[in-house]
Amino acid sequence: MSNALVSWCHALVQIRDPWLSQQIQDATHSAAARQELASWLALRHIQHLGDAHWFLADAWAGQQALEFIRWISQFTPPYESDQQIEALLHQMPELALQLQEAYQKLDLDSLIDEDGSLSTARILAAQGVEISDEILTWSQQLDIWQALDSLPDPLQEEEALYLPAAADQVNALELILVLHALQYWDDQQAYTWLALFISQIIADYQHLQDFITDVWRVDGWLLEESQWNLEADTYPEALQVATGACQAAGLPAWSMLEQEVKAPAYPWPVHTSLGERYALNVRACEYPIYMSDFQQPKQMAQDYWPSVLDDLVQDWQVKDAHAVKQLLYWLAGQGHRYLWQLEHQEVRLMDTQQKQIWCEEQGEADQGYAHLMLAFAEQQTLDVAAWDWIRMADIALAAYMAGWFDRTTYRTFALTSVHLLAQTYADWPSMRAAYLRGRSLWAQQDLTAAHTLYARSWDQLSTWPWNPFALTWPYPAKMQAEVDQALADFSAGLANSGILPTLVASLRDDALLVHLPLQGLEKTQLPISKQRIQEGRSYLQEVLHLNVEQTHLPMTQAHLPLLTRFWVHAQVEHLDQLTQMSASFPRLPDNLRPSDEHLALWQQTQKALSQLKTQTSGIYLAEKYSFYLLKAWESQTFTAEALVALLQQTQDYLHGKYQNAQELLTAWLAWEQVLGQDDEHPLIRELTWHLQDVGSLFHWLPWSQPPQQQQTTPAWAHLNTHELARLNLCAPLTGPQWQWPQVGQNVRNQDVHQWLSESYLLHDAQELNHFLGFLRDAGDRQDFIVNYAPFTLNATRLQMELEHFEQQTQLSMEDKVHQQRLRMVQHNALGINDLDLTAWDVAQMVDLAIAGYQIGWLTHMQLEHWLDTACQLAGQQYAGWVEYAEALLAGFYFFASDPDEHHQQLEHFSRRILTLLIGLPPLYGVWLTLPWVGHQAFPSASILHTSPSRLLH
Repeated sequence: MSNALVSWCHALVQIRDPWLSQQIQDATHSAAARQELASWLALRHIQHLGDAHWFLADAWAGQQALEFIRWISQFTPPYESDQQIEALLHQMPELALQLQEAYQKLDLDSLIDEDGSLSTARILAAQGVEISDEILTWSQQLDIWQALDSLPDPLQEEEALYLPAAADQVNALELILVLHALQYWDDQQAYTWLALFISQIIADYQHLQDFITDVWRVDGWLLEESQWNLEADTYPEALQVATGACQAAGLPAWSMLEQEVKAPAYPWPVHTSLGERYALNVRACEYPIYMSDFQQPKQMAQDYWPSVLDDLVQDWQVKDAHAVKQLLYWLAGQGHRYLWQLEHQEVRLMDTQQKQIWCEEQGEADQGYAHLMLAFAEQQTLDVAAWDWIRMADIALAAYMAGWFDRTTYRTFALTSVHLLAQTYADWPSMRAAYLRGRSLWAQQDLTAAHTLYARSWDQLSTWPWNPFALTWPYPAKMQAEVDQALADFSAGLANSGILPTLVASLRDDALLVHLPLQGLEKTQLPISKQRIQEGRSYLQEVLHLNVEQTHLPMTQAHLPLLTRFWVHAQVEHLDQLTQMSASFPRLPDNLRPSDEHLALWQQTQKALSQLKTQTSGIYLAEKYSFYLLKAWESQTFTAEALVALLQQTQDYLHGKYQNAQELLTAWLAWEQVLGQDDEHPLIRELTWHLQDVGSLFHWLPWSQPPQQQQTTPAWAHLNTHELARLNLCAPLTGPQWQWPQVGQNVRNQDVHQWLSESYLLHDAQELNHFLGFLRDAGDRQDFIVNYAPFTLNATRLQMELEHFEQQTQLSMEDKVHQQRLRMVQHNALGINDLDLTAWDVAQMVDLAIAGYQIGWLTHMQLEHWLDTACQLAGQQYAGWVEYAEALLAGFYFFASDPDEHHQQLEHFSRRILTLLIGLPPLYGVWLTLPWVGHQAFPSASILHTSPSRLLH
């Protein structure tokens, strides 16, 4: 180091604080001196070099002088005002009343602490106010200096007080020499820092006397008695003593320092690449890093982040490298911005009353967040991505310092964060604004104003010579190869089984990206909380109707059909066929007419479907299936090996159906816009977010097409369309049937037993088979033929029968039913006199056979028998689905409707049949795409086509 420069620095410290100067000199050989210097650092809240850098940045900006002016301005005209006092007290609500009284009697000089600060606790104590331990602890944490951050800056006033920064500069010189004495910095590093500040001092002051004068003035204002030990009672005497001391030390003339000192260049950490420099500087708002050896992460941690391990474990809840990677992938692909931005969209659509209700629903603890979100809702978009990606770079550095990451892994995540920031922000100021908005929402207080701590710190770094944000932005082209390698490694880290289904399912439950390992379910399982396990099991039981509580856990490969039955690929075939339909409205029965509203909605839906001819609907099926699998994973009711196999099959299927994730998301969004209106929570906003956010992990997934010989449909999708058509003969009664019914333990089995018992008086397999035989041979249609068809040939007899009932003052339920049926015959309601009502018996036969199979009353072979029997009956009597629907509607109206509610029941059943025939909503229009069950080739056998049965693949 330059002897002249160092001598001057020591001299300036010596004349201001001889004790400190002596400790610095003794530190090389005295442990006691080093301990004193460590205590001196602790008093200034400097625990590592990061704190030191902020202290030095404050000193460069003259922050002590600025804070003193802000503080003294609150009690010195013309700055004293009720509004400013109220602003101060707003930061300390627990002490507001006591402080209002205390400030009125304030004696500032007597209340200054030893370190020059004015604490709330001392103010109250001076006024005889009793302070509880809790309030005392609180007041020590939140003193006036912190409260000042929220106050307006009096330096903006025309008559602002003037206070030079000379004392701040000496503070900086003291700190640099102390850190050098404690071996935080070597000679060259300390010299670089000293040169920075001395170059500023000699630029500001041409004469030593001017500099000493300003230091004296500041110290005299801040302290009741000057620290200077000059054995002088007046300033002129002190100045003379100080100048004489410098001359006696044989220092070169003050004017010669300019020749000795040049302002140093930016002190980059050594052994860093250009990409690493960018990665370090994008997170410099936490603290900048200068001059360290980047090849020594442990030393960097000791110097900058001694508590890095504790912070990772306690603050971020990560305990190893795997967990940190999970966190970093979450920050890159979702972070806090995901829910904030989705909620921002929702709030913008609310009216004033809805906003008020929403705000109240947030709860007392989150009112700060709610009010900020309402304020941000005035803006069209909420840009907070920098909050996630800057922390991503910072946590990657923490993992590197902690020894969990090697340098390559650090670069993978840190440079990815730089890339994401560069893709999103055109300059540093826009990045700053987004970061502060995000930090504000996280802290639940507005930190975007220039005078707040984080905004001021960012701006402070931006204005001093070693500005970390002075790098060219976006990064230069010569860094691209380095970034590309990091992005390739980042993407490769997602090449694992189940990652795509996990991402797909996360749109319905964003917490999945936190709880499920993104680096491969088969490798390491993150711990799942008891709450998530219980929620998963409740979902399986209450929504999927899996009786997991009565099953030996965990289930193995043998139990997978309980899950694979939810892979209903027939729906994909159905939806994809709907996109190929003509623009003509489907043919309907004569006894069924759509409303104008139905016609308009069908045209709108068909137009949307026609635009999806090249967009397969596979993702719409896979999304729900993936969600079920991952709920099963969280519930821990199945072995990991079994579920990983299913997830891998699902991932392979999606890879085979779509060329890349962008195509998948685009198709998913298009189908969601058509079909999502029927969901309780359509995913349109979520999908749009993932398409637009450059960090979404969908954009970074490796995408490999499965081998040509590998089936793109999982092996369990085996029903052909004829088999599916048989099952859907009962669709108006049960809803569309998309798969072979399941037999075994199911929480709904009890409901099936009860339905068979109460509605059909069936109590066992024998009774069921006997009744199915009755439906085959006679059924309700025989009742019509025997008891009502004759009336169609004898209108007089029919009228007499009806008059008989009308003369009765009270009718039994049986009589009411008979009377209603006679009226239907009289008016030929729904064409009942001209139709064969076998359809009603067929629909019941299929419905009952399926129910019996599900509860174990029928074997697989018996179910096949009754399905074939139903098909034979329907195929003999009807030409296609339209004719079958016409007869079924009439049969239901005649046989099943309650006399007291027959109009409502008819309307409901008619709507079901209309849905099946026209596909509105599309997923329920199964009759539109299935071939008719008849064995003969009728011209109108199918609404859409007459193609032969096809294997669903």
